[in-house]
Amino acid sequence: MRLKAPDRVGIIFIVLTIALSSFIFIMSSQDSTESADTSSGVCEAILSFFDSEYDDATEEQKLQKIEALQFWVRKGAHFSVYCVLAIFAFLAMRSVFTALPFVFSLMYCLLFSISDEIHQSFVPGRSCELRDVCIDFSGAILGTILIILFLRIISKKKT
Repeated sequence: MRLKAPDRVGIIFIVLTIALSSFIFIMSSQDSTESADTSSGVCEAILSFFDSEYDDATEEQKLQKIEALQFWVRKGAHFSVYCVLAIFAFLAMRSVFTALPFVFSLMYCLLFSISDEIHQSFVPGRSCELRDVCIDFSGAILGTILIILFLRIISKKKT
């Protein structure tokens, strides 16, 4: 396996990978109260947009709806952010490694997810969850599949 110097596009994806990894780290640094407030805010926005009865509901009904949605929003965030991270990491690794960029990008996402969960175990009120690593890695696998399919479609259209 040979390494190569990344081109300008590769550098952009290296920077995007680092930026998204930093964002994930910052979000994981929130204590349980801050994290719950963040996901509650997202749930409120979703419910306000999609649930026509939400705005007229009592505060207790709103809280019940938020709590029912919160688990799915949190896990969906894990899945989707790692899907995007895998796309960025794949394109970054592709600019550096001549062979198997998908292996290196998936390894990066898996190791980052594990280290992020370990990091969370030191944050007050947060914990290290194997389930989250599995969700993260599933998102990374989907992101990798999507970017490979996308690149193959583009290359076939060029020829």
